[in-house]
Amino acid sequence: MLATSFPPMLQLYTLAYTAVTRIALRLFRRYDAVRAVYLRRGGARGEILPLVSDIDFALISENLDDADRNELLDGYEVLVRRTTLLDKTLEIYDEEQFFDAYRTNDYARYRFAEGKKTWKLLYGRDYVAELPDLPDEEMAAGYYTEIKVWWALFAWRFFRRGKYSGERVTENNACFKTVSEILKMETALTRGEWIVSRAEALERAAEFLDGAEREFVRALSRIAGHRFRPRRNGVVDETLSFLLARLDRLYGELRSHPIASPLDERSHLLDYERSESPGAKEEDRFFERTLSFIEKRWAVPVRAARAVPGAYFNIDERLLVLEIDGHRPPPVSDLLALNDHLASETAHVRGRIPIFLRIGNAALRIDPDDLMRSWQSILFPPCNPDVFDLLARDDSLVAGPPSRSPAPPAGPAWTPLVRHFFDEEEMLFYELLRNKAVYKLNTLDFCRIFWKTAQLVVLNRSASEGTIRYAMTPAAISRELSRIGAAIPSNLLALDPIYAEAIFGGESDVGEFIPPALDYLMEIER
Repeated sequence: MLATSFPPMLQLYTLAYTAVTRIALRLFRRYDAVRAVYLRRGGARGEILPLVSDIDFALISENLDDADRNELLDGYEVLVRRTTLLDKTLEIYDEEQFFDAYRTNDYARYRFAEGKKTWKLLYGRDYVAELPDLPDEEMAAGYYTEIKVWWALFAWRFFRRGKYSGERVTENNACFKTVSEILKMETALTRGEWIVSRAEALERAAEFLDGAEREFVRALSRIAGHRFRPRRNGVVDETLSFLLARLDRLYGELRSHPIASPLDERSHLLDYERSESPGAKEEDRFFERTLSFIEKRWAVPVRAARAVPGAYFNIDERLLVLEIDGHRPPPVSDLLALNDHLASETAHVRGRIPIFLRIGNAALRIDPDDLMRSWQSILFPPCNPDVFDLLARDDSLVAGPPSRSPAPPAGPAWTPLVRHFFDEEEMLFYELLRNKAVYKLNTLDFCRIFWKTAQLVVLNRSASEGTIRYAMTPAAISRELSRIGAAIPSNLLALDPIYAEAIFGGESDVGEFIPPALDYLMEIER
């Protein structure tokens, strides 16, 4: 299909996409609660590249019950397996949820606003057309979030083994999409111009890029113009180098953007002692094995490696941050080799230590394991001041020489990005606690939710007092809750050692703890 994607075969392949779209639409219309069906992204714009492009749908429903939802999703999964042309993820929004997400969720706000310009209504009421246009300042956080999505997709596509690894057309297509989408967001954030077309975004960016960067994006445009068939040796490594340099520059500019500027003079305090972290000794052995592999395998040296927790992550997770020369990034083959190596690690360690490359103004994740966690894929000081302040501490150093000069301050403690994270995360965790499915969680997941929710309460309570307190371990969270008069009841203190055991596969029965734990968390909710 890839080799013959030109007339007259292209028209035949396009007819196949049309037929699959109609079959899926027939499935959706069986359910009266489905009020609207949209075709999204490339399919809606007529930018189908056979075999590479997926057919993406969004559904909006009204009171679709769980039984019908599960039946619909099962039917869709059968179509995915049989046709191979459908996106594996089907997004179904309840009518009320759809409008709420546009008001409160940065990712949804951008995607739905894009939908107003590009989605194609196949059936039902046009909900997207009813969404109000938003001023640029209200869209900025969505642009910021979208950059993370595309970095995560790039890492997912190239830093791990995939179905079409090494295939020229799919590689060219992925590089083109990543570069154009990130440049779209840069143009919107720094120049106030939101461009929908990828081709137009590259053309517009060529006006402000320097010589080598300009030539690279023009080369990508030429490749796209020939349906991604031309061969350009090393295009993935070129793309990686371009992205690292461009993102470093962009995040430097974003430090003065309103979304990253201080809302007031609020400060923060960090309560973190590594000796209190669950699994610290096992982590040290993991760091040693990983850094030994990198030293033997990578073509470029790691200047230093640091390990820290972060409020964006579970309490038991530690980030391994590798400091490199931003002008000499490791080749993609080295990142792929690292992830192959990590696959040999036991899940309870591998899943708790995300790995990042530190560039000047940000840190980018290089061990993708879940596209649904793309919001964690890039860390930025005005969004993650806790991480960057901890990175500056001597006790974060795992390998390499101590810093000879004081690290620059992480940035303001209280920005729109920080405030939004605190508010939205606490809301999402309390929604989860009100879901009956919480009673079916395994030990580790329940402990993670309990301690994370308690941490978010501490963050929001302390922020309202004027000094944000980052409590980064169960012991630190307990101290802070006692300080604000919301001490953890004695019958729940066992959830600390149970949590530590669960990290290494322990499965204590937490059933007796769930009701009192939920009561306690509901009681201390703001």
